[in-house]
Amino acid sequence: RLTRPAPCRLQHRGDQLASAAVVTSPALIGDTWFGTGNRNLAIEDLRGRFVLLDFWTLCCVNCHHVLAELRPIEAKYSDVLTVIGVHSPKFEHEKKPESVAAGIERHDIHHPVLNDPNMSTWAAYGVRAWPTLVLVDPVGKIIATYSGEGHAHALDALLEEQVAAYE
Repeated sequence: RLTRPAPCRLQHRGDQLASAAVVTSPALIGDTWFGTGNRNLAIEDLRGRFVLLDFWTLCCVNCHHVLAELRPIEAKYSDVLTVIGVHSPKFEHEKKPESVAAGIERHDIHHPVLNDPNMSTWAAYGVRAWPTLVLVDPVGKIIATYSGEGHAHALDALLEEQVAAYE
């Protein structure tokens, strides 16, 4: 159902970030990928694109609200942004891949989703709450983290600024 977006090779003007000490975003670790054609995605494979990680769980109403907030941003920046859901379960029954698959279908999620049942990616990115959004720039540097819902406007403004800086 999902296809991998075409690569977008953005570079920062003057290569300022390429020469700076870049904080590399951690690996994406989990047990099952959804919406990738049974292919594991690596954060390194997405260099040249902005990556928005959406840490969520099935039982979180606020996480469901964020999915709706992200849809216009996904559409607006589809040529330069890849959104990846990182399902980080709160309860034991949410760890099962079939539970996650049902949630993806129920909430009409069209971006790739990683099931992170051991909360490995959650811990690596220092996430502390559901929902959390982490924005990674095209060179792999974490440039923003937002916890809770209601951050679509700030995320849109930051992406607009950053995309212009990299074009």
